[in-house]
Amino acid sequence: MRLEVEVFRFDYKMDYLPYYSKNYLKIKEEKTLLDILNTINEENPFAYENKEDFLLCINGIHSKINISIEDLIKTFGKDIRIEPISITRANKDLIIDEKDFLEKFDLIKKHTFMNILPSYMIKEFEKNYKTYKQYFYASNTLNIHTNYLGDAFLLLASDIIEKYKDEEKSILRLLTSIPFAASYHTALNARIHDFDNTIETRINTLQDKLKLLNKTAIKTSKKEIHFSNTINKSNIKFDFNDFNIFYYHGNNPKKESLELLNKLQATKLNLAQMKTDLALNTFNINKEFTYNLAARIVMDAFDNNADFVLVDDQRYFNLFDNNMKIFEKILQRDINMPVLFISELSLLASGEHQKAKESLSKHQIDLEII
Repeated sequence: MRLEVEVFRFDYKMDYLPYYSKNYLKIKEEKTLLDILNTINEENPFAYENKEDFLLCINGIHSKINISIEDLIKTFGKDIRIEPISITRANKDLIIDEKDFLEKFDLIKKHTFMNILPSYMIKEFEKNYKTYKQYFYASNTLNIHTNYLGDAFLLLASDIIEKYKDEEKSILRLLTSIPFAASYHTALNARIHDFDNTIETRINTLQDKLKLLNKTAIKTSKKEIHFSNTINKSNIKFDFNDFNIFYYHGNNPKKESLELLNKLQATKLNLAQMKTDLALNTFNINKEFTYNLAARIVMDAFDNNADFVLVDDQRYFNLFDNNMKIFEKILQRDINMPVLFISELSLLASGEHQKAKESLSKHQIDLEII
């Protein structure tokens, strides 16, 4: 079995831009990614930590270095790109400057609650905080707000509240006083390999305590087009073979949508932004953040030559189709990206153009597709 492994290379003392070293490896006795990197390091030395809990990114997904080769190939294939957990914080190859992560712990150290604790307990909290490092750097929020408090801090706050219930109100007050805190959380499940979903539950519980979660249905636009839920997959007359389709599903693709796409001969783009969380659970109190996230999704589709963004959730359609001018203002560039609902694609593929026009004519962004 042969693997192609690209390793991120950068030395902040010497390099202006990073580059990737290509390595072609025939698997012999290696059992884990750590073994693979150790083998590569023997011939082409680079900076990393030779320990099983070292964190890195594999093809853009956060992972531990001790992932088995079997799991590695099953999940990521045989063409592997290895990067540090934060490219912007890269110091030497896969080693990063963690100052931004460590500084966030100082916010809790200054809390009056910490003044009454013995030093060994503070050290225990700090040790626990450091175990959450992956969740800090995996957050997509950091790509928009570099001063985001961080999911590691939210998890530590959850730990303190669970252990010292009398301190719940004071910890919640602290979180409320910090800009770019819990209302800026974005889901981690699409960004971390073998993600523990209880982490997301804990953060959502904390958001609920802070009264950040939507209590009423969100409305991502003033005007709504109501779509049919019927998808015809059996009578395909037009195959869309000249189209590039960007299917946004927020890491929750629907089986029927995938089945229809697989029957078409269109190019189905495979981009990380298709799985990006839009933070819709806090939209009612932080809609500008959702607009920022959505703008980057649309830009990704545009820059990768998508003909349209395909969605199968009414909320996504309303958000993308009705707020393109807001996205253009955020990005400071023109992006006139059409949005298509899955039932409309089904109608067009089966030749029911007139029926499709009933809703297509109501789109804010004209879809010149028929």
